[in-house]
Amino acid sequence: MFYLFLAIVNESVKELEKIGARLKELRLKKGFSSARKFAGECEMEARIYWRIEHGKSDFKYTTLKRILKVLNLSVSEFYQDLQFDKE
Repeated sequence: MFYLFLAIVNESVKELEKIGARLKELRLKKGFSSARKFAGECEMEARIYWRIEHGKSDFKYTTLKRILKVLNLSVSEFYQDLQFDKE
């Protein structure tokens, strides 16, 4: 049971890292070279955004929506190019 829990946690961490990498890619494409300035545009603390972008935070859906609003993307557009492993 414990090993199953570890496998699930490990998979979640990988997914959060993919989401963070996608956010960073989109932020840079949008012209925000500074994550700190981008975080300000999203009305969040820079350290919180940094944790999201580096896959270190299991964040709320509403936080993602706030970030995507600044990027001018819908949730479906954001996830369109992301690939996750199927179980």
